[in-house]
Amino acid sequence: MEALDAEQKQLHVAYVANKLLHYDSNQHVFEKVVEREEMWKTFLAYEQATSDPERLLSNRGCRIVIEEKERKLLMKKLPKTEKELKSEIESLEQRTGREVRLSGKAYSVYIRQQWEWVKWLILQ
Repeated sequence: MEALDAEQKQLHVAYVANKLLHYDSNQHVFEKVVEREEMWKTFLAYEQATSDPERLLSNRGCRIVIEEKERKLLMKKLPKTEKELKSEIESLEQRTGREVRLSGKAYSVYIRQQWEWVKWLILQ
């Protein structure tokens, strides 16, 4: 029984070491995914704010103008980041032979579904 435990421990250590090596060698891709997710959350917050009529009444310090500038900048940066990320993920998938997934979906499908969801909400 102890031999089995030692063998399982060795397998576990090797598995963790493999995952750490994978993360370290592809850290820039994972950080770009986090950056894109943060940008997406900000985009959704701006979208939600634009549908709030109360914000027009409480526009102190030209907050709406500042938000619109930030939103325009975000709308330029988000597609660019997604394009870079798509390229990096395709490269990673070719190198590793494995698909990058988020929430159980291929990352490209995940991004496309997010945009489809936003378009659907806007049309509502």
